[in-house]
Amino acid sequence: MNAKLLFLFLLISSLLRLNARAAKVPAFDHLPPGGIDIIEGWRFTGEDGAGFAAPEYNDKSWRIIHPEKPLSQLPELKGVSIGWMRTHFTVGPELSKRSLILSVFQTCASEIFLDGELILRHGVISRSGNEVIPIGANLPEEELHLSAGKEHVLAIRFAPWRPGFHMHTDGYLLWLTLNNFSNWQANNKAIDESNGTYTVLVSVFFF
Repeated sequence: MNAKLLFLFLLISSLLRLNARAAKVPAFDHLPPGGIDIIEGWRFTGEDGAGFAAPEYNDKSWRIIHPEKPLSQLPELKGVSIGWMRTHFTVGPELSKRSLILSVFQTCASEIFLDGELILRHGVISRSGNEVIPIGANLPEEELHLSAGKEHVLAIRFAPWRPGFHMHTDGYLLWLTLNNFSNWQANNKAIDESNGTYTVLVSVFFF
């Protein structure tokens, strides 16, 4: 009997430790040159509800998802017309004193909420797949001011893009990055230069 009780105690303790690790909120204390990629801690539901953007909403029962993967590698989105994703994070004092820029890269249509407030809308969300209009290039950035120690919540209402014609999309579903203005400018310059090189190569190849 004592052995059974000991086993049960150890099992419960292990589950509690696993839950504690799973519930750990990502903390961002400094800004690397490439910015902060917000790819951890995302949870997902295939339902659509008006209260899902609220910071106090309990999303612990939602499934874990990795939106940095392409749609073809996210079987949990099969049959989903409109869904929600949420993640929680904190920032340290250094980042709270700076103006940050939120960059969005996506192959879907989205509405992005920070702490319950709609801050960005890209594309057209629809329950009809052929009416979804994804916008994933040259998206305007949003300037953010975050508070140190506060648990911030990013909530995203999104509609996956499934083109009616045969087309394989390898781009990630959705990728968010926090950066400052100077880093963002440098990164954009590098992207523009690489795009320019690509355009020249394509022009030479085809013409």
